[in-house]
Amino acid sequence: MSFLQIQTILSFKKQDDSFSEHPMLGSHRVTVSVLEALSKIQLYFNIDPDLIQAVKRWVQLRQEDDGRFTPLDGDVK
Repeated sequence: MSFLQIQTILSFKKQDDSFSEHPMLGSHRVTVSVLEALSKIQLYFNIDPDLIQAVKRWVQLRQEDDGRFTPLDGDVK
């Protein structure tokens, strides 16, 4: 993965620390995928640890007590 590809991924970040290809709605599916990618590439590139923590926090806040996630509007196609 190149620096330019990382910049492109980060361009999909929303103000609430989610990620999505939708201009306004966050997507759980996309956010988790980006979190996995950032966690892997931080071994090779300097990724802000605060960013990774914020994205993790976003995911954790959306998990129900029973472990499942309610689909977001950004995940419904």
